[in-house]
Amino acid sequence: MAYALIDSIKENSIAKELGLKQGDKLVTINGQEVGDILDYMIHIADDYLELLVLHEDNTETEFAIEKDFDEDLGIVFTPPTITPITKCHNNCKFCFVSQMPKGMRETLYIKDDDYRLSFLSGSYMTGTNLKQTDIERIKRLNLSPLYISVHQTRDRNSLIRYKKDFDILSFLRDFKESGICFHAQIVLCPGLNDGQVLKQTLDDLNTLMPNLLSLAVVPVGLTKFRENLFDLRPLTKNEARDIIDLCNGYGDKHKADYGKRVIYLSDEIYLKAQKQVPKAGYYEDYSQLENGIGMIRLLIDQFNDSFKENYVKICGLEFKRKITIATGKLAFSYINDLLNEIKKINSTFKYEVLQVENEFFGPLITVAGLIVGQDLITTLKKADVNSAIIIPKNMLQYNSTKFLDDITISDIEKKLKMCISPVEVSGKALLDVIMEKGVM
Repeated sequence: MAYALIDSIKENSIAKELGLKQGDKLVTINGQEVGDILDYMIHIADDYLELLVLHEDNTETEFAIEKDFDEDLGIVFTPPTITPITKCHNNCKFCFVSQMPKGMRETLYIKDDDYRLSFLSGSYMTGTNLKQTDIERIKRLNLSPLYISVHQTRDRNSLIRYKKDFDILSFLRDFKESGICFHAQIVLCPGLNDGQVLKQTLDDLNTLMPNLLSLAVVPVGLTKFRENLFDLRPLTKNEARDIIDLCNGYGDKHKADYGKRVIYLSDEIYLKAQKQVPKAGYYEDYSQLENGIGMIRLLIDQFNDSFKENYVKICGLEFKRKITIATGKLAFSYINDLLNEIKKINSTFKYEVLQVENEFFGPLITVAGLIVGQDLITTLKKADVNSAIIIPKNMLQYNSTKFLDDITISDIEKKLKMCISPVEVSGKALLDVIMEKGVM
């Protein structure tokens, strides 16, 4: 029997009202098999539904539902695509999953390349694992925009090491002709797809306007677990500066021609170039924020806006506890500067920003989202146990209190006898928790 396995139920949803639970199986909708996640979304668009659900005790329940057209039921499935996730069969020279150490959770080793996740959640796909029926379905259902990993447009197979012939430029032109729009990304590998190769790629992608909605340019992520892998190195400062000049030149032209920059560089490239991140106008609609592009600028501006709104309040606060923030190398200096603004107007404010060294993945990994619990423990041993400890929430797994190494916040609190407050990656949220915890 085909079914869709329920992983969780959203709060305040129709499914919650029906009493559906994790482990229940959705068997049919209006008498039809559920299919995959796209079929499911089409099925539930109607304003009247009949659901057949098989419970864990093997009893069945039929539900009749009247709802608004296109209203979601609030069900999360496992896998999220309902049918198996399409896995990547490339062997990219820069693949981050291949650089993971052994012994971690199985889900961390999944290399997905699924067009459904690309459309629904912004996961990047290469296109090489698509069947012709998938391409036809994308066009028929107008699954737009998609998120596509380009990396380079000429001799791309040498970089991703795909064994069959696949022309990414022809693939994208076909989508353009069919009215499909897409966001794209380039993972820059020094000596492989930078320099003239990057320039050629940017020229080629320019022919895909206006269907190319945005292009993220990010540096290759290198962990210390690279034994027997292709020899790669990080960007140098001068290379990062050359890339900034080249890409921003194209961005300026796109701005003049199309009213939008289209090409955006990651915060890490500016850090490597030892340059300040651009002002908010550069990032426009922050269309590549999930790729770490503009995150620092957004944090700074949100903090500054909230700081201005709360200026009088902050001046009058009596801070009784020291604030300690632990973060990665990328955000360290920026957060330190933000907290110093509070110190300038309130002498009772005491703070410390701790840079967590990534011993687990290696020193070239600078983002907070890849910090593990053990490295945080090592860093927090230096902290005042009576201070208010704050960490960015993106250190944790989604909707969880676990770090990537499965250590929990509770584990750390018990070990170090201190309280830890995870905060959303938002300047306003950061200032709010500082004002709350600092006066307790």
